[in-house]
This record gives sequence, structure tokens and C-alpha cells, in this order.
Amino acid sequence: MGATAPVEDRVRSLFANYSVTASQEKAAIINQASNGDPTNPAELLSLQNRVGNYSLAINMISTLTHKSTSAIDSVLKAQ
Repeated sequence: MGATAPVEDRVRSLFANYSVTASQEKAAIINQASNGDPTNPAELLSLQNRVGNYSLAINMISTLTHKSTSAIDSVLKAQ
């Protein structure tokens, strides 16, 4: 998308791209948990780190979505 694309289109595109990435990461985490060696501490630490990073990313997107929705709601109520 070009620099002149409307903000709505850019946000929609970024959200769609992130949704795909998040779904792929979730599937990879589930695969690692299902097929990993539960007796290998290094692998468990890697999985824990991956789950933590995924959780933080999803929480950040959730917070940004909530704040954006609240801001739009405030603007609409002010009109």
C-alpha cells in the first residue's frame, strides 16, 4: 500500500497480516508443545519463552484495539 492509502485501509491490512502471523505462531506453539520432549529443560524453556512472547503480543493488540475503539467512541459521542 502506498503512503497515500487511507488510514482505515492501512489499519485493516496491518490487522489482517498480524492475524495471519498470530495464527501461524499459535499453530507452531501447539505443534511444539504436542511434539516436543517434555523431559528436555531447554526445550521447555524455549516453549515457555515462546508462549510468553505470544501472550504479550496478543495482549498488546487487545489493549490497542480497546483504546482505539474507546477513542472512536469518544469522538462519535462528541459530535
